[in-house]
Amino acid sequence: MATWFDLSVDNAETSWRNIRAIRADPPDAIRKRLKGERAKVFHMALEQSQQQFASANVIGHESRPLNLFYGLSQAGRAISAASIRLGNKPGTPESSTWSPSGHGLNFTGALGSGGMLDHTVTVKPTTHDSFSRLARALDSPTDLGDVQLGAVMSQILELHNRYPQYLRWPANLSTGGVHTTGPFEPGSKHQMEIALPGRDQTWTREEVCAYIKRYPALRKTEIVLDPTGAPLQSHNEGRIFLSVPAEALENVTGPTTAQLRAAGIYRNHRVILPALGASQDVLHPLASWWLVLFSLSMLSRYSPSDWSDVLDIRSSKIAAMVEDTLDIALAAVPQLIAESLHSLNSS
Repeated sequence: MATWFDLSVDNAETSWRNIRAIRADPPDAIRKRLKGERAKVFHMALEQSQQQFASANVIGHESRPLNLFYGLSQAGRAISAASIRLGNKPGTPESSTWSPSGHGLNFTGALGSGGMLDHTVTVKPTTHDSFSRLARALDSPTDLGDVQLGAVMSQILELHNRYPQYLRWPANLSTGGVHTTGPFEPGSKHQMEIALPGRDQTWTREEVCAYIKRYPALRKTEIVLDPTGAPLQSHNEGRIFLSVPAEALENVTGPTTAQLRAAGIYRNHRVILPALGASQDVLHPLASWWLVLFSLSMLSRYSPSDWSDVLDIRSSKIAAMVEDTLDIALAAVPQLIAESLHSLNSS
């Protein structure tokens, strides 16, 4: 059964049509960057990306990670070519080249006893690798170091919503919105309801502080306490309240609701995601998909025996989830590419 989320996102056809519209009539923010070789790379890389995704759509899950990752990689080249953050030569004001070389990542093929989700993907940023170029263009962090693949997959809304039993890492925090406790004026504070994991768990103030500390978007919030000094519980089971200053809000749509300014966007949806690994910042959603598809492509290419075990529906508990990941990517990644192109160079 289709969920509200499923009905409110773009399908692959719509996203690729949007990308082609951007190519035909680039926004002013990227048009000025598309000159000479940059323009050629921008258009050819996006054409190749679309063709790789089209190919991925007609082959099985066994080989699909290869097409998906290289399709995303070519889109990353196009984004880098159009970015004002990336210069033409080392030492330029933008401080880095736009034409990438190498992955800047490591995911060893053989899985250990912990299995695929506990396996580590390592971010090793350089001045020229593909992941770092994309991250710089999108203002996404590269200082993650080692991070478990399951933690990255938990960043993807569709996966964590469908498979929380396997993705035990911190993920998007569901909110009940921001509600006014008075006029939205400078210095005023308002309440936001958030859902914590474990509906039947009683959280102490210290536990809530430690948990929300992982979420950069919540750094300007405070825990609302009840008369006993414990976190104030909502009438909605498993939810508590945070106090948010008016300066941290935007899109006030009426006298009672607003949105958290620091929240991210994932396929047209507001999200509050945790930082990963050693970083203090949140990965851009396209960078999260990059790490996931890179890891799956490395596993399928260099350790086909382990990949076969992961996909064995008779013995692998995560087989259906991995198949679903590769199905979701066909539509989710093109939409994120289109969203990234629309917002590129806007700040």
